[in-house]
Amino acid sequence: MTLKPFGPALVTLASLVLLAGCGQPSGTMDGDAAPSSPSAAEAAASGIAETLGSAAAGRPIPRDGLPDYVETREGGRYLTGMRFSNDQRAGGMVMYSAPGPLADVVAFHRASLERHGMTVTEATVHPVRDYIETRFEGRTADGRSSLSINIIDKSEPDMIVQLNYADEKG
Repeated sequence: MTLKPFGPALVTLASLVLLAGCGQPSGTMDGDAAPSSPSAAEAAASGIAETLGSAAAGRPIPRDGLPDYVETREGGRYLTGMRFSNDQRAGGMVMYSAPGPLADVVAFHRASLERHGMTVTEATVHPVRDYIETRFEGRTADGRSSLSINIIDKSEPDMIVQLNYADEKG
């Protein structure tokens, strides 16, 4: 078997990490070990566990200030968002990861727009760099509110969904 250039370094690092966790500080007995700061390996393992726990808990999508017609799929995780307001319009953007295949995510958002009485445009599909983007829009009959939906499919378990919404003032 031939080791790649990083192979010996990884074997050495793994051995050191294992050895670091085996010993006890000198001068201590099993029953009277004083608490000490975690080793580098323990700290790294703790950080990984915390990150995994945080990801498993999910990032709920904040609903405060969002219009009713901006719906997100159950199980979605919040990625980012922003709001704007000027003399003519108020609106914003919400980006989240949505579970499920592309067809299900598209169907959910189309049904949501229709449920809120919006006229929905035909979806367009565009290849962009290393992913496929599906776009469509909904608009109220009076034209005062709109929601455009961009779904990014990178063939991962979740789709990335960007919702851009705006309401005319006055």
